[in-house]
Amino acid sequence: MAAPMPLVSVIMPCRNAAPWLDHSIRSVRAQDFQDWEMLVADDASTDNSAQLIGQHARDDARIQLLRLSQRVGSAGARNHALQQARGRFMAFLDADDWWCEKKLSSQLTFIQRAGAPLSYTAYEKANAEGQLEGRVFYPPPAIDYAAHLLDRLLNRYARPGKTGAAANAGYSTGT
Repeated sequence: MAAPMPLVSVIMPCRNAAPWLDHSIRSVRAQDFQDWEMLVADDASTDNSAQLIGQHARDDARIQLLRLSQRVGSAGARNHALQQARGRFMAFLDADDWWCEKKLSSQLTFIQRAGAPLSYTAYEKANAEGQLEGRVFYPPPAIDYAAHLLDRLLNRYARPGKTGAAANAGYSTGT
C-alpha cells in the first residue's frame, strides 16, 4: 500500500554539498510542521553527498535520495525531483541553506489564510562557517507579475556589466 500523500514536498538539488547537507536536512527534519516529504536530487556529486543523504533517508522514510548519473545542473535536478513530488505544496531549499523551525508552518498558514497561489520569504545571509551575519533580505510585500517579468528582463539584459545571482534575480547590487 502506498504511503499517504504529504501536504508539502521539499525539493533540494545537491551537487558536492557534503559540508552543508547535514545541517540543511536536519533543519527540515526539525520543522514544527511534520507532514512533508523531502526529495534530494543528487546531481552526480563526486564527494560523499549521496552517502550523507542516504543516511538521512535510512533514518527518516520521508526523505528520498534521487541519484542522477549525469550532471544536469541545479535546475535539472530540481525538475527531476519535482517530477517525483507528491505534495500539494512545493518548498524549495538549496543544499547549503537551512530553515528556521517554523518556516513551513508559518508559510502554510499564510498561504491558506491569504488564498495565495505561492509565497516567498525573507532570508538571512550566513558566512562560510554557518554563522548568521545579521543581514536580512526582505522581499516586497506583493509583486505584480508583469512588472516583475519586465524588471527581470531589464536587469538581466539591459544593464551591461551586471552579472551574478543578484543581477539575474532583479535585486540591485549597488553598482
